[in-house]
Amino acid sequence: MTFLTDAELDALYEASKVDQIPVGSEIRQLISEIRHHRRNPTELQQTFNFRYDADMRAIKMWQAAHPGNDLTWPDRADLVLWLLEQIETTERLDRVDTALARQLGQSIETNARLHEQLAHLRREIEQWANAYPLPAFPEPDMRKAARFLREGGITLDAVTASNIRHVLKRVLEIMNKAQASNPNA
Repeated sequence: MTFLTDAELDALYEASKVDQIPVGSEIRQLISEIRHHRRNPTELQQTFNFRYDADMRAIKMWQAAHPGNDLTWPDRADLVLWLLEQIETTERLDRVDTALARQLGQSIETNARLHEQLAHLRREIEQWANAYPLPAFPEPDMRKAARFLREGGITLDAVTASNIRHVLKRVLEIMNKAQASNPNA
């Protein structure tokens, strides 16, 4: 089989333009296709290889997602639909992942703020508790205190309850002040 050279094809193409050849337009169309395929064989092969490789990757993904179908090639339309479903699922999971990451970040920020507030509360309560150091206010002899209080008509239990109420009211004031500064906590 002998092939026409590019020069012979060009000459034939020009000759087909003459009205004397009844099938000139069909010959010109055929010559154009031959020229295109001769001039672009690498591009055509690369395009084929690209498409083939993409198909093989998609088939391997489909097979991995459908155990037991290692020797099965899905129908092209089914494969395309399956790939589109995978894309939609990935996009949906990305949105969920982004929302969860945002919520986690907000929770971490809130937790950090609450931790700072608790540390501040602790420091304030410690400061208040340390306002009465033992060297300045030594522990009393409770038996003597009870005897003196009884002589005055007061019980040690009444004094203790009064002191505890005072301490707890002050702790509640500190906590209420902190809660008022952060109502969402």
